[in-house]
Amino acid sequence: MTKLLEKAFKQASKLPLEEQRAIAKRWLQELGERDAANKLDSIFDKQIKELQRFFHLSEMESARLCGHQWMPNLGMMTKLYDIKKSLEALLKPDKIGEWLATPNPSLEGKTPREVIASGDAARVLEELAAVEWGGHN
Repeated sequence: MTKLLEKAFKQASKLPLEEQRAIAKRWLQELGERDAANKLDSIFDKQIKELQRFFHLSEMESARLCGHQWMPNLGMMTKLYDIKKSLEALLKPDKIGEWLATPNPSLEGKTPREVIASGDAARVLEELAAVEWGGHN
């Protein structure tokens, strides 16, 4: 039973955040509050660290934007994952860091990373949508 649960938890960590939320409710019912909470803490901690590395966020920026493993900001984490997914679809891996660090006139001369760190990930998503549709570069 333990190996089956470990496999399920590993798979769940790769799902979109809203699906993870539904799974979490089910785990709370089936496993009990303590075991489900421990597993979710582990999953959210890994995701927060992944986003922190990808966007080169400091510990403080990451905590402010994403929350903590025991109280994640799912809305912001979803936006950051959407940005990450868009960048990975639009750019070669070695160009993503450059794009994030380059001042962008559409973002009032700030870098996408600065705008994300300020908490306005929605503006970066809008810019990526414009780039995707040929409106900006």
